[in-house]
Amino acid sequence: MKKIITIMCVLTTSICMLCSCGTSNKKNSAKQPTKETIENSDNIQNESASDDNDSNKDNSNENESLTDNDYLYIYDDLLFNTYKFIVGMNEETEPSDDQVGIFEALRGEAPESALLKAGYCIKDLSGDGIPELLIFQIDENDSDSYIGSRLLAAYTYKDNAPLNIFVGTSRNRYYLFDDNTIFNEGSNGAAYTIFGTYNLSKDGSELVTKDFYFTSPINDDYSNIGFFHNTNGDLDISKSKEYEGSEDDFWKVSTDLSAKITSYEVAPFEVFHAGPDDVVDTKSLPVSGVFIEDTTIDINLCHQFVADTSGNEVQIVLSASERITNFQFNSLEYIETSDNESVDFLMTPMYSLDELTSDKPLVVTLTFFGTIPSYGISYTDANGTERKFFLEVSGMDGSLMITEY
Repeated sequence: MKKIITIMCVLTTSICMLCSCGTSNKKNSAKQPTKETIENSDNIQNESASDDNDSNKDNSNENESLTDNDYLYIYDDLLFNTYKFIVGMNEETEPSDDQVGIFEALRGEAPESALLKAGYCIKDLSGDGIPELLIFQIDENDSDSYIGSRLLAAYTYKDNAPLNIFVGTSRNRYYLFDDNTIFNEGSNGAAYTIFGTYNLSKDGSELVTKDFYFTSPINDDYSNIGFFHNTNGDLDISKSKEYEGSEDDFWKVSTDLSAKITSYEVAPFEVFHAGPDDVVDTKSLPVSGVFIEDTTIDINLCHQFVADTSGNEVQIVLSASERITNFQFNSLEYIETSDNESVDFLMTPMYSLDELTSDKPLVVTLTFFGTIPSYGISYTDANGTERKFFLEVSGMDGSLMITEY
């Protein structure tokens, strides 16, 4: 059964979406952590100050059967809001503090392009058993894999909610080494340059300095630039030591550290798919849908409508399980909402039926253009409730999805 190249691309990249950082072709474990497990893990973290070793051991035992991927769903709301932010971004957008890096990296890009230039994965950087969510700028894209090295934002899960750890911008860049060391470098003009290495705290909520290097004018004399080092991450010269090597040696430290930067395979936001709690079983809806090749229906006994003829079109079958009135097939245009929390579309009717019945389904010929829904349906159900849905292809198995909004 061939669907179209678009669907196959989604299928291929959806595997990456379910993978932890640096891992490919590994599907998500069937076992999901419960809310109680997460809360217990969080409680263990909060008690670490009194007994770090014992709490870390308990945390490990609690979660030893869970992989990083099992925790992907705890970041679902954050990922979905980031997806919406990227799609709705324009020159007048005012990003939140944790979105500044994403906004800067993707500013001016069309939504379809922007969704391919930022991606995400999860990786336990702190070693507490609960992985961090990492958002990368994508450097390489060959349609089969998406590779990134520069971090735009990082989050951990604390007090039963995602917590932003840091934001990466063009002047304040973050990267990872193989051993989970975080490398930071930045500049604010010729006189001020920083670079250094960090670990995450035990609970993953903050950066802990390993080595910090910076340049600064001495006594505000910009003709006399000093080179400094400390292990406290402070830009205060009085709390630092002047670097003991030569200027060339100082910059060689930066070059050597940069050589350790590691790239990771990530999932582009193009293939973001909400977690299981956000997915509606289309078979339980008054109107369900499948690709025509997955049925044995006689098309001559159906209503028929052609939405487009792009050359990559497919056919879907929409069937009613109860009396449906005021049925419409609509074209959709995504619009940004004022609260940035809900999804909405500009809906334009293309085809309508006074009634869609179980004995006469509707066959629609259409194309799924990218990942932003282009088509949807609306109708009045048997209870007199007006409902509207968008149509999309599942990133999990390539099936047709009907999602209410």
